Amino acid sequence: MKRLMILGSIKYFENIVMSAKREGIYTIVCDNRIDTPAKKICDEAIDVDVFDFDKIKNIAIDKKIDGILTGFTDSLMKPYVYIANELNLPCVISCNQLESVTNKAVMKNYFKNNGIPTTDYCIIESLKDLEKIQGLNFPLVIKPVDGYGSRGVYFVSNIEELIEKFEYSKEASQDGQVIIEEFYESEEIQGLAWVHNGESHVFYIGDRELVNIHTGRAGKPDRLIYPSKYCFQYEEEIKSIYQNITQAFGIKNGPLYVQMLVGAYGIKVSEVMPRLPGGCDYMAISQITDLDIGSLFANFSVNNEVNFDEIKKYNMHLSKCVYALPIYIRPGTIKKINNIDKIENLDYVTQFLLLVKEGDTIGLYEDERQDCGRVYGVANNVFDANIKKKCIHEMIEILDENNENMIENF
Repeated sequence: MKRLMILGSIKYFENIVMSAKREGIYTIVCDNRIDTPAKKICDEAIDVDVFDFDKIKNIAIDKKIDGILTGFTDSLMKPYVYIANELNLPCVISCNQLESVTNKAVMKNYFKNNGIPTTDYCIIESLKDLEKIQGLNFPLVIKPVDGYGSRGVYFVSNIEELIEKFEYSKEASQDGQVIIEEFYESEEIQGLAWVHNGESHVFYIGDRELVNIHTGRAGKPDRLIYPSKYCFQYEEEIKSIYQNITQAFGIKNGPLYVQMLVGAYGIKVSEVMPRLPGGCDYMAISQITDLDIGSLFANFSVNNEVNFDEIKKYNMHLSKCVYALPIYIRPGTIKKINNIDKIENLDYVTQFLLLVKEGDTIGLYEDERQDCGRVYGVANNVFDANIKKKCIHEMIEILDENNENMIENF
């Protein structure tokens, strides 16, 4: 039996464990969280700091693993890539490539040098470097070069706002650098592809509809809906962009997740991530196809091969509309969560992933647990999806100690 080490154990990793076990793979889940969903269903759970590279490497050797994987966040990519490369295990990228997909300054440079369309930008380390923004037009977006999620990301309309927000953004950067780029009036799309021997094949493209919860902050996804309304118009261009990214970044095998902007000047690439996307949106796609991307990644991780001909049967044109509805909550203590069973039993809801429970105390807005879960579902078309979204929103209640709903995005 092949043995797979999985770095991460929160609810989103539960699907990876189940997919791997269906393939007859022995699962070993590692991180420093206690009594988490993936650890409850895996074959072996180990409580360890995955950023203690020597310790996690010794565990991997002791357990005689055949592969390792992670997903959903850039923060776990470093231990994943390190262990895989140290032990000569299948991996999406090498250690030398890691910075190009986790540091936005390096990533943007790859875009610029390889003809990948993106927004104009500059990199600064202190306010003394502000002359670098000459030539950029307000409004601007300011973000840490190595941040993740929406931490430290701000919209600024003038130089005064930029100066005010600079230190907040820099504090969220481990490298102490900030990227400043022109705001592109656009809609966001995102997609997942599989790369096989340097050839990319796009599974799906979806619309990333945003909601602005806090003034001046980056928008958060309010709904992810597939297929994108731009699939037919930009299908060939999207495929070309994916292949260009694959070649420019030297990605040979594995998943490739890309966020893009679509506006008056066409498509511009925002970010590239050779991993499974945060939020497990690919699970929604599996509800209307027999494509199990979790199983695909697990098999690649222990066998270093996939059936690419089988993969190429799937494309971005889906037979139905599928969606994911993120849930964001404000700080406070959760007293009661209502209607979970009712929502799960709706015939158009395929899964309800909840990352919090009654009694949990939610911290400040920068806390990752502000994103507390997602509802996945199926609809006949986008109009039907709009109706179902409204019904789901009306049912979900996460109440604080004053019996007030803590949900912020609806």
